[in-house]
Amino acid sequence: SLVDITADPTRGAGPGGLGAHADADASVEWGEEVPLDGSASAGDITTFEWFEDYGQTGQKLLGTGVTLRVTLPLGTHHITLRVTDLAGASATDDLTITVVDTTGPRITVNILPNPLWPANNKMVDVIAHVRATDACGGSVDVKLISIEGGGFAPRAGNNSQSNVSGAEIGTADFTFQLRAVRASSKQGAYYQVTYTATDTAGNQSSATRIVRVPHDHRDIPKSGPGPVPIP
Repeated sequence: SLVDITADPTRGAGPGGLGAHADADASVEWGEEVPLDGSASAGDITTFEWFEDYGQTGQKLLGTGVTLRVTLPLGTHHITLRVTDLAGASATDDLTITVVDTTGPRITVNILPNPLWPANNKMVDVIAHVRATDACGGSVDVKLISIEGGGFAPRAGNNSQSNVSGAEIGTADFTFQLRAVRASSKQGAYYQVTYTATDTAGNQSSATRIVRVPHDHRDIPKSGPGPVPIP
């Protein structure tokens, strides 16, 4: 993401060979510092000034110096280097910095109660506590994507559809019911509850919480598993 301002007598040239040239535009990730470098400019330069929206009503001085490091908000930024020499002559050159967001939100899921006990085949009210934040500070859209189960006792009616109630898949649903299934295996039963978080740039992250149904009280874990990130 290095931006070089280099001498070029055919672009940005001023009196006495004074000149500056924006070597290339750049695209950087939000939060990254953008290093601006005017050290290759030509002439007896005494002042290096960096502007955004130079010559416009909203013109803003970003800083001064041969080099400068800046952090810019999301979007497209029009940057201008103005150099001034000993005689007071000046020359400018422009470049464009595009700040993008390609990182998904951070999301964690916790479900209570967990584990489901006792394993008496009754429906249990559960609440999903989902926290989703975006580094850019924008809004985040959270949705329940799926509830899948495993380790269920193989008997009629004991399937994932009948073991889940009130779950509105594809919506921001955080309350539903899960059946405390009595599994035939000593491994017990479990559910995988997955949520996604999507930021305003369209970046998406997912997280899954495992909800367990122990086979018996001796198998109740002292602490449940943490959120499992899904690529």
